[in-house]
Amino acid sequence: MSAIGHLTTGLFLLSSLASVTATAATLSEEVVEPHAYTDADDARFSGVAVLSEGHLVLAANDSDERAIDSTGNASASRDDEPEKDPGPSLNLTYRGYGISLGDSKGVKGIRLNYRDSQLQSVYGVNATLWAPFEYQTSGAVTGLALGLPVTGAESIEGIALSLFAAGTKGDFTGVDVSGLGFVAGNTFTGIGVSGIGRVSGDNSQGIQAAGLGLVAGDNFSGAGLSGVGLVAGKNFGGLGVSGVGLVAGDDFRGIGVAGIGLVAGRDLRGIGISGIGLVSGGRVKGIAVGGIAVVGGDELTGLSLAGVAAAGGPIRGVSIAGLAVASEEITGVGIGTLGVAAGRVRGLTVGAVVGAGEYTGLALAPAHFRISKGGQFNGLAVSAWNRIKGNNAGWTIGLLNDASHSEGYQIGLINVVRDNPKWLRVLPLFNRSF
Repeated sequence: MSAIGHLTTGLFLLSSLASVTATAATLSEEVVEPHAYTDADDARFSGVAVLSEGHLVLAANDSDERAIDSTGNASASRDDEPEKDPGPSLNLTYRGYGISLGDSKGVKGIRLNYRDSQLQSVYGVNATLWAPFEYQTSGAVTGLALGLPVTGAESIEGIALSLFAAGTKGDFTGVDVSGLGFVAGNTFTGIGVSGIGRVSGDNSQGIQAAGLGLVAGDNFSGAGLSGVGLVAGKNFGGLGVSGVGLVAGDDFRGIGVAGIGLVAGRDLRGIGISGIGLVSGGRVKGIAVGGIAVVGGDELTGLSLAGVAAAGGPIRGVSIAGLAVASEEITGVGIGTLGVAAGRVRGLTVGAVVGAGEYTGLALAPAHFRISKGGQFNGLAVSAWNRIKGNNAGWTIGLLNDASHSEGYQIGLINVVRDNPKWLRVLPLFNRSF
């Protein structure tokens, strides 16, 4: 028989023994001869009468304690609301301190049980073989919670160690190490490590690591390491490392590293590195690196590096992509091997092809530089073919310079200014509007 089997058999035998040996539950109390008393409903019940803090108490088990008043009548139960009686237990205690074996309400010391049903509180060690029953609505463990292999409570403050899993319906505060997984119904605060997964229904605060996934229903703050995925339903703040994906439903603030994708529903601020893609529905501020793409829905501010493309709302800062950089507006530096495209540019762009509606600054486009119809160019453009369908108010240098109107200057092999008189429209070496 396995060790768990021996422990289960022992607890069953001890629990059975408890029903006939419950008088050992309070070693410090003065035992009176057994009597039978009649309560207010004239229902007979028997047990051991003991003196406790000046009251006469019947102690058949932990849940059947009633004080006897001066008239000899049994008082009401300690709790106004009816509740399930705990299972049998053997309590070797002195003023609540000691050892409890079985399904008792609690102890200050060591408690061993198969599965909790009406636990109220344990200060010390609570060891169980399985998770509490579903109707277990209370129970606080302060100290050490042991899962052999599973344990749980309404709340745990201290340390939780489990072979398989541990969890709380409410909050957890402390340190948890679980062989498979851990679940906190509300907030997890502390340090946690699990072989497979960890879940917090509300917030997660502290340091956690899981072989597969980390999930916080609301906010995650601290540091998280996950083999597959790390998810915060709302905001993420701190350090996150995930083998596959890292997701924040709302804002991401901190440092994030993901093997495939890093996603923020709204803003991403800090440093984000992703093997394939980094996407923000709002603004990206800081350093963003994507093996394939970096996308900022509203804005890219800072440094963005993408293996293929960087795109989004206004780009403010430096954006470099293996193929292309695209934005409604670029203020700063945009570099794309294939090309750079923007509605408006103020700064420096480098790409085989560069195009914009309005441009102020320096453009280096080996193949083609283009300003759309009615646009304005101010600055210096160097390209084999400079085509400005609006006004050139700067300098264009290339093999072919072609402008609808040129208040600035064209220097190249062939220079075309379309609004010049016919004999001045096409000139070698130099041209402008006359």
